[in-house]
Amino acid sequence: MYTLSPKARFSSSVGNGLFNSASLDLHFAKTKSLVDATTGSNLVDFTRASSGTYVGSDGLIKTATTNLVTYSQDFDQWSATNATVTPNAELAPDGTTTADQVTSTASDPWVQRSVTTASAGAYTFSVYIKAATGVSSNVVALRVFDSDGTIYGSTSISVTTEWQRYQISVTTAKPVTIVRVDAPNFATIGDVFYLWGAQLEQSSTVGEYIPTTSTINSAPRFDHDPTTGESLGLLVEESRTNLYVYSEDASQWAYTNGSYYLDSAAIAPDGSAGAYVVYPTSNIPRINPGNISLVSGTRYTFSVFCKAKEFSTVGCFWNTTSIDPDVYGSTTFVNLNTGVSSDPSIVQTVGYPNGWWRLIINGALADANATAHVTIVPGSTGNPNTIVPNGTDGIYAWGAQMEASASFPTSYIPTSGSGVITPGYTSPAVTRAADVASISGSNFSSWYRQDEGTVFSDWSTPSSIELFPWIISDGTLNNSIRVSSSVAAIGSNTRLVVLDGNSLQAGLAVGVYTPSSRRKTAFAYKLNNFAGVADGGSIATDTSGTIPTVDRLFIGSNWSGSDGFLCGHIRRLTHWPTRLGNEALQTITQ
Repeated sequence: MYTLSPKARFSSSVGNGLFNSASLDLHFAKTKSLVDATTGSNLVDFTRASSGTYVGSDGLIKTATTNLVTYSQDFDQWSATNATVTPNAELAPDGTTTADQVTSTASDPWVQRSVTTASAGAYTFSVYIKAATGVSSNVVALRVFDSDGTIYGSTSISVTTEWQRYQISVTTAKPVTIVRVDAPNFATIGDVFYLWGAQLEQSSTVGEYIPTTSTINSAPRFDHDPTTGESLGLLVEESRTNLYVYSEDASQWAYTNGSYYLDSAAIAPDGSAGAYVVYPTSNIPRINPGNISLVSGTRYTFSVFCKAKEFSTVGCFWNTTSIDPDVYGSTTFVNLNTGVSSDPSIVQTVGYPNGWWRLIINGALADANATAHVTIVPGSTGNPNTIVPNGTDGIYAWGAQMEASASFPTSYIPTSGSGVITPGYTSPAVTRAADVASISGSNFSSWYRQDEGTVFSDWSTPSSIELFPWIISDGTLNNSIRVSSSVAAIGSNTRLVVLDGNSLQAGLAVGVYTPSSRRKTAFAYKLNNFAGVADGGSIATDTSGTIPTVDRLFIGSNWSGSDGFLCGHIRRLTHWPTRLGNEALQTITQ
């Protein structure tokens, strides 16, 4: 049963005042967090079983914190030596009874967890620890093991009887395979200490704690416009794979009539020092980040970051006839001083700080199985035949990406020669997992009213197919309330839909959606009383229909959180436990 909180009582005010009466208000673009503005609590369950990048407010590409330790709060799932683990035995730092007790059964007790990392480098291992009173020792050691069995960071730490987060930062020679919490000086059987919130991240500093269960997990990404720095809200994307093996290391790319060198003083799009210069050694240079195996009937989207150096022009083209004829053939050139493309229908550009441009070839369709690549042509003019190379002059190139089953690019996926073999491809590839955001259980029932309500959403997607900014359901499509970005059957209109028992109760078309544009929608529903609007336009209504019984909200994906990913941004998502009036719906979406 939904209970109206004092803050959520309905007001007859309009505009921004209406948001003060909401029962749920996720203002992602403003708060850059999952916290509900109405309750001040984080009600959203969020997972992404991989790392992921986003654009910070400074326009630079950032990497979200990723916890590489599974079962970060469930130490009974870890291996214990000279110890037993009692789960949920103590109040944790977050106020829940989820901290575990470690009890020694012999001297030198420890618990450890196997992890999988892809490379050597900088790692930080952290865990919340609390000492018990009356024990033989309060010394604990954090240890990290690499694949050679080398131990890092075994310095002992004196812990207190208050929760504290302890961490060690190490640089390993091989990939990390084990993290361990050790009590080397414990000598008395029955001594105890408490653990909660373990984390291993590929960083030299500790980041925000990200809980995990059976898979690794990563922080949500709050994205920004790389040119203006505008906050775009929560980024929700489907799983995508970068098929290129070396996205940033141009020394591993293929060259014909061209070469490369590393400029250690250059600043890359992620703010790191160093970027490769690619340059012609004779006329008609040809550079490609790697061959891929095209699968007939599959679309491929290519992107790469380029920046002017001595040369200010770069061209791109597919090298195979087994691709859409409209993107194969003549080279499309981009002016790297202005970002202007000679044919924007083939190569689009997005500006980034420090003179970088992301060049994009969207959705090229393979019509045959073939080995192929996209060629990069550095030059001083729009004609590579006129180049007079001097052995050093060129352009910067960084962050090459090829995505399959894709009609548009997603966030940058870095690769460095490591990854997994993806079926259907001949090269190692790195995959970014899908973003899954939902609210269920008491976190849902605390604000949702079953018989009526209104949902406002502010969102955008680069896709022209039907995707879901939000859907409220019982875990099936049969009983659901949703907004769909675009439905071809009704003229590509945004559609507001209610299904009860798999029977359509309302299907309101509220205007054609232009991909990548910002859309504000409001959908009000009550027995025999539905209304919807987009961007302050005309109200669409339906005066006949019932309301389904539902128990969860998915944000940016379908009714089960497994498909229909928005692949875009949600700036704000708000719910009122009442059917707002039509005038109010128009006002809040203007």
